[in-house]
Amino acid sequence: MNFASNTLKAPILLGTLAAVSACNVETHAEIYTSDVYAVLETKEALETPLTLAFEAGSESGCQKAETQLKGPLERAFGRADFIGCVNIGYDKYGKFRVPVDLVGQTGGEKATVAKPMHIAATSGDDGFVRVEFVFNREEMIALADSIPEELTRYLSEKPDIILSATIANDLRQDINVTVVDVFADGKPLKSMTDYNLPRRGEVNIALSDVGNASFGQSETTALIGWLPAQTE
Repeated sequence: MNFASNTLKAPILLGTLAAVSACNVETHAEIYTSDVYAVLETKEALETPLTLAFEAGSESGCQKAETQLKGPLERAFGRADFIGCVNIGYDKYGKFRVPVDLVGQTGGEKATVAKPMHIAATSGDDGFVRVEFVFNREEMIALADSIPEELTRYLSEKPDIILSATIANDLRQDINVTVVDVFADGKPLKSMTDYNLPRRGEVNIALSDVGNASFGQSETTALIGWLPAQTE
């Protein structure tokens, strides 16, 4: 497949980074509740870790991903650490950790981040803070252009991008995380649900198939959940 067209590269999102014959990219962010409120108060971004696991098919494919993806990821995110070759289910993945920005903003003022993706905490007039992944199309195109053609020529136009995040509550009190159409600790929650998060507790939120499919295709954001605008 020819990826010379940027109009094709942009919508396929992180799939442009996968190794030959790969079809899955596991994406996972770590978010602390205190950081969410801090960026809303100061309007200064904080870094939070994001892991990217690229389906590699074999041990040799995993090593190829390490040598050929590390440089482009470092240039795109500022830093990229290769964690290793890991098994997810029955498949072999090459896993990296990169820093992404967590930014605070209001509904009418959107932050601009010069990285392929970031996480936004947006306060609105409804008493909630919306926490979501944000896709930067231009930066993703630049990243796609820097990937060796050897790793991208056989990719599907619509690889499976699996987005997830852990929200960890490091506040002094319990807090509710409101979610909809996600998996929370593996449990499907189709309707809007308040998920109680105790002090020092955490919840793993995985987006639904619909949410994963639309991110970077028709949508530039993907909702993780809502936190209350104020804590007790």
